[in-house]
Amino acid sequence: MTKKILPILFLLMGIGIVHIFINTQIAYVGYNINSAKKEFSSLRDKNRDLAAKVAKKESLWRIDSVAKNKLNMHAPEKITYIIVSEEANAKK
Repeated sequence: MTKKILPILFLLMGIGIVHIFINTQIAYVGYNINSAKKEFSSLRDKNRDLAAKVAKKESLWRIDSVAKNKLNMHAPEKITYIIVSEEANAKK
């Protein structure tokens, strides 16, 4: 009688161990997914902040202000255009 029960007992123990292993792996993968979602959210927020900073730095009003106030630049009084013939460009 015990010879018939012993294989069934080992089979049930094996199934239990496999079940525990699978549930552990599911929990581990779920934890990794949540961590990745948090990291993604954080990186997305940083990306938005950096994009806003870039937009602020690229604004024409700011560039004009920096050029005039910090770099002491000013608009030219007279603009002179030099026309270069295509022959001169071909020689280069």
